[in-house]
Amino acid sequence: MGKGIVLYFHNEENEMLFEKIILALKLRFRLVSAAQLETLLLQQKDLKNVCHITFDDGEHSFYTKIFPTLKKHQVPVSLFLSPQILTSNTNFWFQEIKGYDQSVMKDIIAAQLQIAREKINAYAYQDILKNLTFAQINNIINTYQQQTGCGQKPSLNMSVAEVLEVDRSGFVTIGAHTLNHPILKNEGDASCHTEIKKSIKKLEELLQHPIKYFAYPNGRPEIDFGEREISCLKESGITMG
Repeated sequence: MGKGIVLYFHNEENEMLFEKIILALKLRFRLVSAAQLETLLLQQKDLKNVCHITFDDGEHSFYTKIFPTLKKHQVPVSLFLSPQILTSNTNFWFQEIKGYDQSVMKDIIAAQLQIAREKINAYAYQDILKNLTFAQINNIINTYQQQTGCGQKPSLNMSVAEVLEVDRSGFVTIGAHTLNHPILKNEGDASCHTEIKKSIKKLEELLQHPIKYFAYPNGRPEIDFGEREISCLKESGITMG
């Protein structure tokens, strides 16, 4: 049995380069939708030369740069979204912290975690935050904004209207990606279940159809998610993650 591939993208600003990637993939692979991939997996079919393309987060470039190319070349993809970010017209925490001052952030992190500053000097603050809960990350960001007066950045992500348009296009299958994009392994049971279950429910309410697929933030098995998260997805009606 051959193995297929899943290619995942995030923010792709170069429309011409993405089109070249699509054309190259079409020469070698059968580009399938999420539903087609699920059927092939359930039927234990040979996946040789099968490819599914996914996008995480829903940055605005998906609508302006990627979506026109998908329509032009009739290519199906999955798009994994966090409804809390979408409906509040805000940014993911990792978008919000881009460009923050390293030294100030490390001072705030050390103070919040009550550890000596020198213990975290060797690490980028972005990497440190990936080991914290979303509540801790949110507190650190709020403290930074208060101390520096920088305020929140304008949203970098798609609008609700744009999401509804791509959802109805027939080329984009939307899946859930938690409410706020925490790394689920860092969260307690209650927070983990809320992030998963409410993200699915809110997307279903917004799109007016069931959500069957889910992408784990960061996505490394046993590091970023495990059996707890898999069980929660099954309870929530998710059939493929």
